[in-house]
Amino acid sequence: MAEKLPFFTLFESFQAPRQLRLLLHDAYVTGAVLDREARTIEVQATSGEAVPDAAVKSLEHMLAEQYDLRRVQLHFSQPAAAGKSGSDLLYGKEIKGRVIPVSELNLKMGMAVVEGRVFGMECYETRRPGQWCLNFNMTDEHGSVAVRKYMDEKEAKVLGDAVRDGMWLRVQGKPTLTFDGKDVQLQPVSIMRAFHTGRKDTAPEKRVELHLHTQMSTMDALTDVGKVVAQAAAWGHPAIAITDHGVMYGCVQFYKAAKKAGIKPIIGCEVYVATRTRFDKVNRIDGNNHLPEGGAGGHHGDRRGGAEKRRDHRAVPDLRESQSPPDAGDHRPDRYHRRHAGGRAPAEGGADGIPAICERPPAGGAQRRI
Repeated sequence: MAEKLPFFTLFESFQAPRQLRLLLHDAYVTGAVLDREARTIEVQATSGEAVPDAAVKSLEHMLAEQYDLRRVQLHFSQPAAAGKSGSDLLYGKEIKGRVIPVSELNLKMGMAVVEGRVFGMECYETRRPGQWCLNFNMTDEHGSVAVRKYMDEKEAKVLGDAVRDGMWLRVQGKPTLTFDGKDVQLQPVSIMRAFHTGRKDTAPEKRVELHLHTQMSTMDALTDVGKVVAQAAAWGHPAIAITDHGVMYGCVQFYKAAKKAGIKPIIGCEVYVATRTRFDKVNRIDGNNHLPEGGAGGHHGDRRGGAEKRRDHRAVPDLRESQSPPDAGDHRPDRYHRRHAGGRAPAEGGADGIPAICERPPAGGAQRRI
């Protein structure tokens, strides 16, 4: 290929998970071979960060499914480390000062050097004709700071194309007050690319997350199913579970995402139970009203030495008498739930068959057990 092509420009219609986009924000395609008859593609690329094998396999699987290919082979290599060539310098002079945490920035410093990931980048012309503003935020995952520089149009076009969201930079500049005087910002004098190795799971025996809430657990979690599954695959985890509060709306999306990533989905739910009935809400009697089922593998009390109490039928009632969460808005009498329970056992955490059932709502109503 005559010039380097950004990796995701080659696969323009592919919507990659956010973690993969951040990992490959500076990846460039250096060569590619497409066999239309055999429906295979082999891609050579460079990336500023080391790409884990699990992430490569997951990406190959997703691309093959997206473009209906029989085989996708991706080969990533790393260029020379930052600081070894002048190509890493974006503005000013090479930075050699000591890097400090963003949280330690203060107005008493003459000059400061920080490193971080770029987000919220924008480059625009101000109201004054010919004057441009480069404005972006940086975070080292412990603190954040705004970086702002005014420049002419020629400099703005160069820096505006070079700085992108997701890339890591080393910036040297002077801490100053923001326009409203309420925060500290950085006026840069030099900007360089920074070499950064993403967070890795180096444990010889990988863990499996068994208690995880997603966006389907209202006012409790903001975790995106596709992104968390992709992250688990990138870290080499063999399986992952979700246990949303009282609902299983995310199970189908979760199951499909896990199969794409090549890891085992463990379907669970943090279900609601009632010591007496769902209408009794007396403190210290009816307060302990949720039970992780399937993915979490047991009651919360098990971790507090309450396993024997859990086996007592007076402590945990029969789950076949389906109980709604307190905010479910279902005010039908308990006999409705008993009639539609059908004598079935509680939902299990295994993945086999669950997604197909979830895609076709049961004819007996929303409260029918699956």
